[in-house]
Amino acid sequence: MTLTYGFFPVVSSILSPQALMSQVLPEYDIGSPVECKLWKPSRNDTYFIKTADQRYILRIYQVQSRSLSDIHYELDLLNYLERKKNSISVPIARRDGSFIHPLPAPEGMRYAVLFTYAEGHRGPYPLEEAYSVIYGRALAEIHAGLDDFSSQHKRFQLHLDYLLDTPLQTILPLLENRPADSAYLRQLVDLLKTSLMSLPLTELEYGVCHGDSHGGNAHVTQDHKVTFFDFDDCGEGWRAFDLATFRWNLAINKQDDNIWDAFLQGYRQRRAIREIDLTAIPCTKKMIGG
Repeated sequence: MTLTYGFFPVVSSILSPQALMSQVLPEYDIGSPVECKLWKPSRNDTYFIKTADQRYILRIYQVQSRSLSDIHYELDLLNYLERKKNSISVPIARRDGSFIHPLPAPEGMRYAVLFTYAEGHRGPYPLEEAYSVIYGRALAEIHAGLDDFSSQHKRFQLHLDYLLDTPLQTILPLLENRPADSAYLRQLVDLLKTSLMSLPLTELEYGVCHGDSHGGNAHVTQDHKVTFFDFDDCGEGWRAFDLATFRWNLAINKQDDNIWDAFLQGYRQRRAIREIDLTAIPCTKKMIGG
């Protein structure tokens, strides 16, 4: 048997917290870190960072997940919202002024970005009316802040191909031995497309979205300040998509319509919602497999 030394091909690696603490965090003017631990391995890996008096979040982007241009767009958006005084988790610049730290991992170049920690705690789960009001209001403020945002960096758009076709083609090869599930997903995508194409899509409000505003991805403080984070799914799309994401979460958790009404009430305190956009949001049990 012949032994070959070197790296075996890797799809996704977990980077050492100790190495990140000693080799990456010193590039930031945050003082001496006392803790670095893997918090959530996922499409991107999230690390919790703690210094003597502050907490931070370090995100390591996956090679297959986002291009360098995608990341630059996201950071441009966050810095823009900060200048507009929106309550969000923002990227922290390195000592040289840049925001992205390249890391040569076994699977290819990965990129690290350090973020401020969103103060407060996770909102109630299941969602409650009072929280849904302030969450909707905060999302409306983000939409308003992004109305005139633009970036020189290219970013994927939240259109039908990205939201429906690409996920379907990614999942289908994994269901070769599950024809019933494969058929169900195909039918679901066809149903959603038919429903959407029946709408005057060109008349729906179009703009930059958070992309994952399901009621989470935010912390709330005791004085009811909501701070959004995790803009990894942001991009240009129908604004109704951000509203529908919240509605979808309520549907799969079988929560009452009063939570949805509270969310819309909060949103309307800062921004109007046209009736045509609301017609794009219905979420039935048939659509979610209930």
